[in-house]
Amino acid sequence: MRRLAALVALLALAAAPGCLLVDITPGEQNVVPYRSERPPASPLRRVVLPPLRMEDAESPQELALRNALVDQITSRGLFEVVPVTARDLEDIELDSARMKGVYSTADLLALNRRFGADGVFTGTLLRFRAYPQMQIGMRLHLIDCRSGRVLWGTDLHLDASDRRVADDAHNWYDLVYRDPTESLVEHEKVLVSPRLFSTYAAYRISATLARSLRPESRAAEDPRPAAAVETKGDKNS
Repeated sequence: MRRLAALVALLALAAAPGCLLVDITPGEQNVVPYRSERPPASPLRRVVLPPLRMEDAESPQELALRNALVDQITSRGLFEVVPVTARDLEDIELDSARMKGVYSTADLLALNRRFGADGVFTGTLLRFRAYPQMQIGMRLHLIDCRSGRVLWGTDLHLDASDRRVADDAHNWYDLVYRDPTESLVEHEKVLVSPRLFSTYAAYRISATLARSLRPESRAAEDPRPAAAVETKGDKNS
């Protein structure tokens, strides 16, 4: 009975406005990160992000997701992220190399010289569905332009009809994105808005990137505003 009473009290506290909400991350099958056994010889300072290759999406969706990736990864303070266009990459064969999984030293050095880039993201937007349920599938790799090694990668598959993904998206909206003056029920928008769901997906990718590259740093923590994680006792402390 004591355990039941404590559980009821905890649930009531979590449901109250202004109280701490517990982060519920999607299952391992939704966000699958992997990283190189060896860290880069020196930290990355600037990484370029070319357009994502699209297998099942349209250009506006790719651009919105890429902009969200720039914002979310930059917010972690890991390195500068510079978006580049296909025209910027003239004479650099990233797309064909991505298909083969082998990147030429000449292309990577060209990126380094042209943009001052230590690294480059290469990615494919595998799926983007807005209706009837939001779905985003994506594959992203981070390559060191100086050594040619793949430092990190992730396969992302987020489906709003998956209850664990929906709960995590709601918590992301409440803990990270939501204006403290908004109603808590506003988080329902994230599951029907392509823009918000793209931002949520980019947030999840940036979190796995930070935990893989710098697990001991503050960049690996969720960048939540103080008001979003305030408990009842914080107001008077």
